[in-house]
Amino acid sequence: MESTRLPRGTAWLLFAIGTSTTAWATDLDLAAALRIADEKAFANRMARDRESAASGQDLAAWAGFVPTARLEIGASITDDPLGAFATRLGQRRVSMASFDPRALNDPDPVPGFTTSLVAEVPLVNLDAWHGKLAAKRNLEAMGRGTELERNRTRAQVVEAWFAVGLARAAMGAWETGLAVARSYESQAASGRRNETATRSDVLRSKVEVASIGASLAKARTDVQLAEKRLALLLGGGPLPGAVPAIELSDSVLMAGVRTEAVRGTSLESEMAGLQARAARADWCRKRDAFLPRLNGMARVDWKERASMLREDPSWSVGVVASWNILGGPQAFGSEREARGRWREAETGLEALRARQAMEREVERARLAAALERLGIERGSLEQAAESHRIVGRRYEEGLATIAERIEAGSLETRIRLEMVSLRQEIVATLSRLAILEGRDPSELASLNAKN
Repeated sequence: MESTRLPRGTAWLLFAIGTSTTAWATDLDLAAALRIADEKAFANRMARDRESAASGQDLAAWAGFVPTARLEIGASITDDPLGAFATRLGQRRVSMASFDPRALNDPDPVPGFTTSLVAEVPLVNLDAWHGKLAAKRNLEAMGRGTELERNRTRAQVVEAWFAVGLARAAMGAWETGLAVARSYESQAASGRRNETATRSDVLRSKVEVASIGASLAKARTDVQLAEKRLALLLGGGPLPGAVPAIELSDSVLMAGVRTEAVRGTSLESEMAGLQARAARADWCRKRDAFLPRLNGMARVDWKERASMLREDPSWSVGVVASWNILGGPQAFGSEREARGRWREAETGLEALRARQAMEREVERARLAAALERLGIERGSLEQAAESHRIVGRRYEEGLATIAERIEAGSLETRIRLEMVSLRQEIVATLSRLAILEGRDPSELASLNAKN
């Protein structure tokens, strides 16, 4: 029997479709999404780059403490009497003939080749010390900033991941409601033919089906948008898996609320505090620029006409003090600018702490209200479900109309969807509280693990 072979292009296309289908069939759990975001999220990558730049500044600040060495090479020719005699003296070529008045007054051009090795050692440099302190505090602030961006991204990923899962649950509720509404529509049409239902009952059932169908279309769009937002938080591109529908129980949410551990100080406050300390150190650096500096110096010179390093070198060792007595308007302006930035940072830190205290109170009040509403809706759902069951039984016994049955089913669906929305609001509030209280939002992954 002759075998059939697919063209190479078709085979590759089918392979790609199969691979993508297999990848999408894999569920994307919250822990995996958080790991991907830690590595690939745009905000996290930018924060790591800022920390790397700050580490470069911290390394450059060692310039005021580390000895430096440089090599100087120069070549010259001169017939200046003083310069020519000094060049011969440096080359150690002075003899009695060099003191001939004619040679001193009108010397021949003298070439010179100089090689020097110069080393400098900072001894006292207060502005460099404060500059190093400012760079260190700035590096620590960037480290807190990297951790803060990671936690912020984790909070957004947690919120987006639960948003996708709860949106899928809402879509499932609408699909169930649509199936029930269509069954009621069929019953109304059948009752119309048997003269047990009125024309208004049929119209009412059609309107309900159309309304639920429109809500289902919106729910599907909400799922797609939530998936796109989650994909963007994970670094762009398609999602590496599908987020399953989530049914968070109220007991799990209450357990997550009760087990919160308040740290007290947010990472943003710690970062702002370090930035304020860095600004103060920078002001001290600008202020200390008016103080004297003391450096050690060592110098070795080779001066020879024909070649480098042929004769014995000359050396010099000493201490050099420098004092910028009058720095001018630029120095005074830089000091005043640095002082203003420091005071601005201190005021900003105070304002941040006050704002975060208010935001914590607001979020906790919002959380308490959402939990109270969820408890009320839970009781309403029990009553609506029981009412729907009673109306269904009465309809089967001919004691209730199809319109009453449609209304009871619609009420139960609306309450279920309102509870899904409240659970999503609670998760978002918990993630924001985690940031404000300095906790890792990834701990909210336990909500789904306990579900």
